Amino acid sequence: MKTTYKLISKIGEGGMGVVYLAIQEPLGKQVAMKFLPQSVAGPAQVARFQREVQAAIRIRHKNVIKILDCGQKGDQHYYVMEYLEGYRTILQVIEDEGRLDWARGSSIMEQVMDALDACHESCLIHRDVKPQNIMVSDQGHMVLMDFGLVKVTDADTLTAAGKIMGTPSYIAPEVFLARDITSAADQFSAGAVFYELITGSRAFEGATVADVAHAILRNQPVPLAQIDGDLAPYQSILDKLLSKYPEDRFRSAREAADVLRTSRTLAWREEISEAEAPGPRSPTRRVRKTELARVPELANIQMDPRSASSLAWPRPLTRKPIALLIVALLSIVGASTSLWTWSRNNTGSSTIVPQIPPASAFDQQVMARSPQSSHRTWRNSAMRRRYWTGSLLSPSI
Repeated sequence: MKTTYKLISKIGEGGMGVVYLAIQEPLGKQVAMKFLPQSVAGPAQVARFQREVQAAIRIRHKNVIKILDCGQKGDQHYYVMEYLEGYRTILQVIEDEGRLDWARGSSIMEQVMDALDACHESCLIHRDVKPQNIMVSDQGHMVLMDFGLVKVTDADTLTAAGKIMGTPSYIAPEVFLARDITSAADQFSAGAVFYELITGSRAFEGATVADVAHAILRNQPVPLAQIDGDLAPYQSILDKLLSKYPEDRFRSAREAADVLRTSRTLAWREEISEAEAPGPRSPTRRVRKTELARVPELANIQMDPRSASSLAWPRPLTRKPIALLIVALLSIVGASTSLWTWSRNNTGSSTIVPQIPPASAFDQQVMARSPQSSHRTWRNSAMRRRYWTGSLLSPSI
Protein backbone atom coordinates (compact mmCIF):
# COMPACT_ATOMS: atom_id res chain seq x y z
CA MET A 1 0.00 0.00 0.00
CA LYS A 2 1.48 3.31 -1.11
CA THR A 3 1.95 6.01 1.48
CA THR A 4 0.97 9.55 0.55
CA TYR A 5 0.91 12.83 2.43
CA LYS A 6 -1.68 15.60 2.35
CA LEU A 7 -0.44 19.02 3.40
CA ILE A 8 -2.70 20.85 5.87
CA SER A 9 -0.95 24.07 6.99
CA LYS A 10 2.44 25.65 7.48
CA ILE A 11 3.64 25.40 11.09
CA GLY A 12 7.20 26.70 10.85
CA GLU A 13 9.84 28.18 8.62
CA GLY A 14 13.57 28.73 8.84
CA GLY A 15 16.59 29.43 6.71
CA MET A 16 17.08 25.76 5.82
CA GLY A 17 13.52 24.50 5.57
CA VAL A 18 9.76 24.92 5.76
CA VAL A 19 7.67 22.65 8.01
CA TYR A 20 4.07 21.70 7.28
CA LEU A 21 1.43 19.81 9.18
CA ALA A 22 0.34 16.88 7.02
CA ILE A 23 -1.84 13.77 7.11
CA GLN A 24 -0.24 10.43 6.36
CA GLU A 25 -2.56 8.35 4.16
CA PRO A 26 -4.05 5.79 4.40
CA LEU A 27 -3.36 5.75 8.17
CA GLY A 28 -4.82 9.22 8.73
CA LYS A 29 -1.95 10.03 11.09
CA GLN A 30 -0.79 13.61 11.70
CA VAL A 31 2.87 14.14 10.85
CA ALA A 32 5.23 17.04 10.23
CA MET A 33 6.96 17.40 6.85
CA LYS A 34 10.07 19.51 6.33
CA PHE A 35 10.89 20.67 2.80
CA LEU A 36 14.15 22.11 1.54
CA PRO A 37 13.24 25.36 -0.30
CA GLN A 38 14.18 25.37 -3.96
CA SER A 39 15.71 28.84 -3.52
CA VAL A 40 18.52 27.37 -1.42
CA ALA A 41 18.64 23.87 -2.89
CA GLY A 42 22.25 23.93 -4.07
CA PRO A 43 24.49 20.85 -3.94
CA ALA A 44 25.93 21.76 -0.52
CA GLN A 45 22.49 22.50 0.93
CA VAL A 46 21.07 19.23 -0.42
CA ALA A 47 23.99 17.31 1.07
CA ARG A 48 23.44 19.03 4.41
CA PHE A 49 19.71 18.28 4.29
CA GLN A 50 20.41 14.61 3.67
CA ARG A 51 22.99 14.64 6.47
CA GLU A 52 20.32 15.99 8.83
CA VAL A 53 18.01 13.08 7.95
CA GLN A 54 20.75 10.49 8.39
CA ALA A 55 21.82 11.98 11.73
CA ALA A 56 18.31 12.04 13.18
CA ILE A 57 17.63 8.47 12.06
CA ARG A 58 20.90 7.42 13.66
CA ILE A 59 19.68 8.39 17.15
CA ARG A 60 16.98 6.48 18.98
CA HIS A 61 16.11 8.34 22.16
CA LYS A 62 12.90 9.50 23.82
CA ASN A 63 14.16 13.11 23.85
CA VAL A 64 15.18 13.25 20.17
CA ILE A 65 12.73 13.87 17.31
CA LYS A 66 11.77 10.70 15.39
CA ILE A 67 12.17 10.59 11.60
CA LEU A 68 9.47 8.49 9.89
CA ASP A 69 10.20 8.86 6.18
CA CYS A 70 12.17 10.82 3.60
CA GLY A 71 12.13 11.29 -0.15
CA GLN A 72 12.08 13.63 -3.10
CA LYS A 73 9.08 14.94 -5.01
CA GLY A 74 10.18 16.56 -8.22
CA ASP A 75 12.98 18.96 -7.33
CA GLN A 76 11.95 19.20 -3.68
CA HIS A 77 13.63 17.17 -0.97
CA TYR A 78 11.66 16.40 2.19
CA TYR A 79 11.56 14.24 5.25
CA VAL A 80 8.71 13.27 7.58
CA MET A 81 8.90 13.41 11.36
CA GLU A 82 6.52 12.91 14.25
CA TYR A 83 4.10 15.76 14.92
CA LEU A 84 4.48 17.09 18.45
CA GLU A 85 0.96 18.15 19.33
CA GLY A 86 0.69 20.37 22.37
CA TYR A 87 4.43 21.16 22.42
CA ARG A 88 5.97 24.62 22.51
CA THR A 89 9.52 25.79 21.94
CA ILE A 90 11.44 27.08 24.93
CA LEU A 91 11.29 30.50 23.31
CA GLN A 92 7.48 30.32 23.34
CA VAL A 93 7.49 29.09 26.95
CA ILE A 94 9.55 32.10 28.05
CA GLU A 95 7.32 34.47 26.09
CA ASP A 96 4.14 32.94 27.57
CA GLU A 97 5.21 32.30 31.17
CA GLY A 98 8.40 34.25 31.78
CA ARG A 99 11.37 32.62 33.44
CA LEU A 100 10.96 29.23 35.12
CA ASP A 101 11.97 28.21 38.63
CA TRP A 102 14.99 26.00 39.20
CA ALA A 103 13.08 22.73 39.65
CA ARG A 104 11.21 23.00 36.37
CA GLY A 105 14.07 24.53 34.42
CA SER A 106 16.59 21.94 35.59
CA SER A 107 14.15 19.14 34.71
CA ILE A 108 13.97 20.38 31.13
CA MET A 109 17.72 20.91 30.90
CA GLU A 110 18.41 17.46 32.34
CA GLN A 111 16.46 15.99 29.41
CA VAL A 112 18.38 18.22 26.99
CA MET A 113 21.62 16.82 28.37
CA ASP A 114 20.31 13.28 28.06
CA ALA A 115 19.45 13.95 24.40
CA LEU A 116 22.87 15.49 23.76
CA ASP A 117 24.53 12.51 25.42
CA ALA A 118 22.70 10.22 22.98
CA CYS A 119 23.95 12.39 20.11
CA HIS A 120 27.53 12.33 21.35
CA GLU A 121 27.40 8.57 21.86
CA SER A 122 26.42 8.34 18.17
CA CYS A 123 29.45 10.50 17.20
CA LEU A 124 27.27 13.53 16.46
CA ILE A 125 27.67 17.15 17.62
CA HIS A 126 24.42 19.08 17.32
CA ARG A 127 26.00 22.58 17.02
CA ASP A 128 22.63 24.40 16.97
CA VAL A 129 21.21 24.03 20.46
CA LYS A 130 18.94 27.06 20.97
CA PRO A 131 15.47 27.78 22.40
CA GLN A 132 13.79 27.41 18.98
CA ASN A 133 15.09 23.84 18.60
CA ILE A 134 13.90 22.53 21.97
CA MET A 135 10.23 21.54 22.24
CA VAL A 136 8.51 21.13 25.61
CA SER A 137 5.10 19.69 26.43
CA ASP A 138 2.80 20.91 29.19
CA GLN A 139 3.75 17.78 31.14
CA GLY A 140 7.43 18.73 30.99
CA HIS A 141 8.62 16.27 28.32
CA MET A 142 11.37 17.67 26.10
CA VAL A 143 12.28 16.85 22.48
CA LEU A 144 15.45 18.04 20.72
CA MET A 145 15.07 18.69 17.00
CA ASP A 146 16.63 20.33 13.92
CA PHE A 147 19.89 18.53 13.13
CA GLY A 148 20.61 20.74 10.14
CA LEU A 149 24.03 21.83 11.46
CA VAL A 150 25.02 18.49 12.94
CA LYS A 151 28.69 17.54 12.75
CA VAL A 152 29.57 13.87 12.37
CA THR A 153 32.83 13.33 14.23
CA ASP A 154 33.65 10.11 12.41
CA ALA A 155 33.13 11.59 8.91
CA ASP A 156 34.26 14.53 6.80
CA THR A 157 32.72 17.88 7.68
CA LEU A 158 30.52 19.89 5.34
CA THR A 159 31.41 23.21 6.94
CA ALA A 160 33.54 25.59 4.92
CA ALA A 161 36.80 26.63 6.53
CA GLY A 162 36.48 29.76 8.62
CA LYS A 163 32.67 29.78 8.47
CA ILE A 164 30.80 30.06 11.77
CA MET A 165 27.72 27.87 12.00
CA GLY A 166 24.94 28.40 14.53
CA THR A 167 23.05 31.18 16.28
CA PRO A 168 25.56 33.76 17.67
CA SER A 169 24.17 34.10 21.21
CA TYR A 170 24.54 30.34 21.81
CA ILE A 171 27.87 29.66 20.08
CA ALA A 172 30.77 28.40 22.21
CA PRO A 173 33.95 30.54 22.46
CA GLU A 174 36.10 27.93 20.71
CA VAL A 175 33.89 28.20 17.62
CA PHE A 176 34.59 31.93 17.32
CA LEU A 177 38.30 31.21 17.86
CA ALA A 178 38.29 28.54 15.11
CA ARG A 179 39.40 25.87 17.57
CA ASP A 180 38.56 22.20 17.30
CA ILE A 181 34.87 21.69 18.03
CA THR A 182 34.05 18.92 20.48
CA SER A 183 30.95 17.80 22.31
CA ALA A 184 31.75 20.42 24.97
CA ALA A 185 30.50 23.07 22.53
CA ASP A 186 26.98 21.64 22.87
CA GLN A 187 27.29 21.98 26.66
CA PHE A 188 28.04 25.69 26.33
CA SER A 189 25.06 26.21 24.01
CA ALA A 190 22.78 24.29 26.36
CA GLY A 191 24.11 26.35 29.28
CA ALA A 192 23.24 29.57 27.46
CA VAL A 193 19.72 28.24 26.84
CA PHE A 194 19.47 27.17 30.49
CA TYR A 195 20.51 30.63 31.70
CA GLU A 196 17.82 32.21 29.53
CA LEU A 197 15.24 29.69 30.73
CA ILE A 198 15.68 30.43 34.46
CA THR A 199 16.47 34.17 34.22
CA GLY A 200 14.30 35.29 31.30
CA SER A 201 17.20 37.08 29.58
CA ARG A 202 20.05 36.01 27.33
CA ALA A 203 23.42 35.28 28.83
CA PHE A 204 25.25 37.12 26.05
CA GLU A 205 23.76 39.94 24.01
CA GLY A 206 24.93 42.47 21.46
CA ALA A 207 23.70 44.67 18.63
CA THR A 208 25.83 42.86 16.06
CA VAL A 209 27.42 39.45 15.67
CA ALA A 210 30.78 41.02 16.55
CA ASP A 211 29.34 42.44 19.77
CA VAL A 212 27.88 39.07 20.72
CA ALA A 213 31.18 37.35 19.97
CA HIS A 214 33.04 39.87 22.13
CA ALA A 215 30.59 39.28 25.00
CA ILE A 216 30.99 35.51 24.77
CA LEU A 217 34.78 35.71 24.62
CA ARG A 218 35.34 38.38 27.28
CA ASN A 219 32.31 38.86 29.54
CA GLN A 220 30.46 36.87 32.16
CA PRO A 221 26.65 36.74 32.44
CA VAL A 222 24.90 38.64 35.22
CA PRO A 223 25.23 36.51 38.41
CA LEU A 224 22.13 34.54 39.36
CA ALA A 225 22.06 36.12 42.83
CA GLN A 226 21.39 39.53 41.29
CA ILE A 227 18.34 38.13 39.49
CA ASP A 228 16.93 35.83 42.17
CA GLY A 229 18.52 34.98 45.50
CA ASP A 230 17.02 31.48 45.39
CA LEU A 231 19.21 30.70 42.36
CA ALA A 232 22.49 31.70 44.04
CA PRO A 233 23.42 28.17 45.30
CA TYR A 234 23.35 26.90 41.70
CA GLN A 235 25.75 29.47 40.28
CA SER A 236 28.61 26.97 40.08
CA ILE A 237 26.61 24.71 37.74
CA LEU A 238 26.03 27.55 35.26
CA ASP A 239 29.66 28.66 35.61
CA LYS A 240 30.83 25.20 34.64
CA LEU A 241 28.49 24.94 31.65
CA LEU A 242 29.45 28.44 30.43
CA SER A 243 33.17 28.16 31.04
CA LYS A 244 35.30 29.85 28.39
CA TYR A 245 37.51 26.76 28.23
CA PRO A 246 36.09 23.45 26.91
CA GLU A 247 38.18 21.35 29.30
CA ASP A 248 36.66 23.15 32.30
CA ARG A 249 33.12 22.08 31.46
CA PHE A 250 31.59 18.77 32.46
CA ARG A 251 33.36 15.69 31.23
CA SER A 252 30.21 14.66 29.36
CA ALA A 253 26.60 15.64 28.91
CA ARG A 254 25.67 12.64 31.02
CA GLU A 255 27.65 14.02 33.96
CA ALA A 256 25.88 17.37 33.57
CA ALA A 257 22.51 15.59 33.58
CA ASP A 258 23.43 13.73 36.78
CA VAL A 259 24.39 16.98 38.53
CA LEU A 260 21.16 18.68 37.44
CA ARG A 261 19.15 15.69 38.65
CA THR A 262 20.86 15.82 42.04
CA SER A 263 20.32 19.54 42.43
CA ARG A 264 16.63 19.21 41.63
CA THR A 265 16.24 16.39 44.17
CA LEU A 266 17.70 18.66 46.84
CA ALA A 267 15.36 21.47 45.86
CA TRP A 268 12.34 19.19 46.23
CA ARG A 269 13.67 17.86 49.54
CA GLU A 270 13.99 21.40 50.86
CA GLU A 271 10.47 22.24 49.69
CA ILE A 272 9.02 19.17 51.42
CA SER A 273 10.90 19.90 54.67
CA GLU A 274 9.55 23.46 54.71
CA ALA A 275 6.03 22.22 54.01
CA GLU A 276 6.20 19.80 56.96
CA ALA A 277 7.78 22.32 59.34
CA PRO A 278 5.43 23.87 61.95
CA GLY A 279 4.49 27.51 61.68
CA PRO A 280 4.02 29.74 58.65
CA ARG A 281 5.80 28.69 55.49
CA SER A 282 8.57 30.88 54.14
CA PRO A 283 7.57 32.75 50.96
CA THR A 284 10.85 31.74 49.31
CA ARG A 285 12.34 28.28 48.96
CA ARG A 286 16.12 28.09 49.27
CA VAL A 287 18.53 25.21 49.06
CA ARG A 288 21.24 25.75 51.61
CA LYS A 289 24.82 25.80 50.33
CA THR A 290 25.87 23.48 53.15
CA GLU A 291 23.37 20.90 51.93
CA LEU A 292 24.62 21.20 48.37
CA ALA A 293 28.20 20.76 49.58
CA ARG A 294 27.33 17.38 51.10
CA VAL A 295 26.57 15.99 47.64
CA PRO A 296 29.78 14.79 45.91
CA GLU A 297 28.59 15.72 42.42
CA LEU A 298 27.92 19.31 43.49
CA ALA A 299 30.79 19.68 45.94
CA ASN A 300 33.30 19.00 43.15
CA ILE A 301 32.04 21.89 41.05
CA GLN A 302 34.41 24.81 41.42
CA MET A 303 34.06 28.41 40.33
CA ASP A 304 36.35 29.38 37.46
CA PRO A 305 38.98 31.53 39.28
CA ARG A 306 40.45 33.04 36.15
CA SER A 307 39.57 36.39 34.75
CA ALA A 308 37.34 36.33 31.69
CA SER A 309 39.38 39.15 30.18
CA SER A 310 42.10 36.73 29.08
CA LEU A 311 41.70 33.81 26.70
CA ALA A 312 45.31 32.71 26.48
CA TRP A 313 45.71 29.18 25.15
CA PRO A 314 46.90 27.08 26.86
CA ARG A 315 45.20 28.34 29.96
CA PRO A 316 47.23 30.13 32.67
CA LEU A 317 48.12 28.54 35.97
CA THR A 318 45.72 29.06 38.85
CA ARG A 319 47.02 30.81 42.00
CA LYS A 320 45.52 30.70 45.45
CA PRO A 321 47.02 33.64 47.40
CA ILE A 322 44.31 33.64 50.07
CA ALA A 323 44.93 30.00 50.98
CA LEU A 324 48.68 30.59 51.17
CA LEU A 325 48.16 33.64 53.40
CA ILE A 326 45.98 31.65 55.77
CA VAL A 327 48.58 28.87 55.96
CA ALA A 328 51.32 31.43 56.68
CA LEU A 329 49.32 33.09 59.46
CA LEU A 330 48.54 29.74 61.06
CA SER A 331 52.25 28.84 60.94
CA ILE A 332 53.23 32.10 62.64
CA VAL A 333 50.63 31.65 65.37
CA GLY A 334 51.71 28.06 65.95
CA ALA A 335 55.39 29.03 66.18
CA SER A 336 54.64 31.87 68.60
CA THR A 337 52.56 29.60 70.83
CA SER A 338 55.29 26.96 70.90
CA LEU A 339 57.96 29.53 71.78
CA TRP A 340 55.87 30.99 74.60
CA THR A 341 55.16 27.51 76.04
CA TRP A 342 58.84 26.60 75.90
CA SER A 343 59.91 29.80 77.66
CA ARG A 344 57.39 29.20 80.49
CA ASN A 345 58.57 25.65 81.02
CA ASN A 346 62.27 26.56 81.00
CA THR A 347 62.31 29.60 83.32
CA GLY A 348 64.79 28.12 85.81
CA SER A 349 68.49 27.55 86.18
CA SER A 350 68.90 27.47 82.43
CA THR A 351 67.74 31.10 82.12
CA ILE A 352 70.59 33.62 81.89
CA VAL A 353 69.90 36.44 84.36
CA PRO A 354 71.75 39.73 83.86
CA GLN A 355 73.86 40.98 86.73
CA ILE A 356 72.26 43.86 88.67
CA PRO A 357 73.28 45.66 91.85
CA PRO A 358 72.25 44.17 95.20
CA ALA A 359 68.82 45.13 96.40
CA SER A 360 70.06 47.29 99.25
CA ALA A 361 72.46 49.34 97.13
CA PHE A 362 69.84 49.57 94.41
CA ASP A 363 67.25 50.88 96.82
CA GLN A 364 69.69 53.41 98.26
CA GLN A 365 70.35 54.77 94.79
CA VAL A 366 66.62 55.10 94.18
CA MET A 367 65.86 56.83 97.47
CA ALA A 368 68.68 59.29 96.86
CA ARG A 369 66.58 60.90 94.14
CA SER A 370 64.21 63.86 94.69
CA PRO A 371 61.30 63.17 97.10
CA GLN A 372 58.68 64.02 94.46
CA SER A 373 59.58 61.10 92.16
CA SER A 374 61.23 58.70 94.56
CA HIS A 375 58.23 56.46 95.14
CA ARG A 376 57.27 56.15 91.44
CA THR A 377 60.88 55.60 90.39
CA TRP A 378 61.45 53.05 93.11
CA ARG A 379 58.40 51.01 92.09
CA ASN A 380 59.26 51.08 88.36
CA SER A 381 62.83 50.11 89.12
CA ALA A 382 61.70 47.34 91.43
CA MET A 383 59.40 45.99 88.75
CA ARG A 384 62.22 45.93 86.24
CA ARG A 385 64.48 44.19 88.72
CA ARG A 386 61.92 41.50 89.46
CA TYR A 387 61.28 41.02 85.74
CA TRP A 388 64.94 40.33 85.05
CA THR A 389 65.24 37.97 88.00
CA GLY A 390 62.13 36.03 86.94
CA SER A 391 60.15 36.91 90.09
CA LEU A 392 57.63 39.26 88.52
CA LEU A 393 54.78 36.85 89.17
CA SER A 394 56.03 36.02 92.64
CA PRO A 395 53.52 36.43 95.53
CA SER A 396 56.08 38.64 97.25
CA ILE A 397 55.24 41.63 94.93
